[in-house]
Amino acid sequence: MNADKTKKSFSSRLSKNSQQGLDGINLQYALSIEGAERLCLPEETMCNDNGKTIAEISCVGGKLSAYVNAVHCIRPNNLKPLTVTEAIKLEMIKSEVIGFMRDYLKKHLQRQDSEGYVDNLMVKELECNLTLGCVNGATPSAVISLFEHALDKTTLHKQRKDKGTYNKMVASCFYKKKKEYHLKIYDKTLEQREKGNLQVEDNLLRIEIVFIDRSLKRIYGDKRSLSDILTKEAVRILCKEYRRIFEKDLIEKYLKPYLNWCKKTLYDSLDEANGKKISETIARHKEHIPDWEVFGKALHYWYQQKGKNDRTAKVLSYYRKKDMGISDGVLRTIKLFHTSC
Repeated sequence: MNADKTKKSFSSRLSKNSQQGLDGINLQYALSIEGAERLCLPEETMCNDNGKTIAEISCVGGKLSAYVNAVHCIRPNNLKPLTVTEAIKLEMIKSEVIGFMRDYLKKHLQRQDSEGYVDNLMVKELECNLTLGCVNGATPSAVISLFEHALDKTTLHKQRKDKGTYNKMVASCFYKKKKEYHLKIYDKTLEQREKGNLQVEDNLLRIEIVFIDRSLKRIYGDKRSLSDILTKEAVRILCKEYRRIFEKDLIEKYLKPYLNWCKKTLYDSLDEANGKKISETIARHKEHIPDWEVFGKALHYWYQQKGKNDRTAKVLSYYRKKDMGISDGVLRTIKLFHTSC
């Protein structure tokens, strides 16, 4: 796909209210100078006033590696990413970070052409995320559990108790699409509090996509230097790609089919019992009810197919009061993420 055409189409359709944005950037460049394979330089880090890393750079075996957290240039932490609406600050970030890297190379390499090496650093990983609070009583753990069941080949992490056993809270879920992106969905509130930020609000969920290899080449072509990426247009393209993956992969490919399967499983169970023993259906298929809304849809469909009076609202109200460990607000939280990106 032509990178220029992609930029144009992405720019024209991205909402000004989109809340996803740029976070971490990993870059690399292999030096082509004589004896580079033996060259190792110490790592140096540039931090903000709160001690958070803005940029770091090092060289091992002639390979320059750099990391940039653009958000830390303008905020004390990265609870919220750098969105398109904040792009006016990108020139300041670019100047500050590139200046730091050029000074590092000039000091350690002592070559007249060393400043140009920064321009050759190519983006290898580019992170875009969206962080929002869960709604209608949902918790990050409940939303993460739904993704973990819907996605294939995930890696799941649970929070440990002090004695070393796992409790029921799901802290994070990882998924990889080969040579395209890495997906991480995790409890941002838990992560921040473990780092000492006890004032962070409750029930924050982060859905993070790290673009790699093919996806970077597809959307940016060869324009993947730090100067290319720290622009409003590049951030706009990144946000648009995030939305595309959220819609086409996460929702259409995984969540919808899984939720439809859950609904069918519940419907079949209700039909087998002719609508009776609803409590047994709930108990038997509890893991297939990621949200009361899913069970409600299955029950409503059963009443509709059988031509019976629809008692869905009363049944849901009755079982919700029993506190059966089934969540509310999971689907609404996902819808909020969808509309916000």
